[in-house]
Amino acid sequence: MRKFPAPALELVETMRLAAQGDPARTISFGGAPGSNSHRAAGQFDPDALPLPCHGFNDAIDAVKTGIAGRALIPIENSQHGRVAD
Repeated sequence: MRKFPAPALELVETMRLAAQGDPARTISFGGAPGSNSHRAAGQFDPDALPLPCHGFNDAIDAVKTGIAGRALIPIENSQHGRVAD
């Protein structure tokens, strides 16, 4: 599935537009607004502009294409261990 839940769509679009205005401050992450990765991005850099992506590869592609200055990719999940992607 390549869509965010309907209640999140307006917020995702607002975040995408903010990121577009300042890619250097943007941190892309895999997941919807409010996900653990979103929360981690805010803890890592409270002044960053978070950019939700559909998955880890999309978050990395955002950096490769200059949409985001950096990506936050988890390597471990506290409940399930290693993140395989």
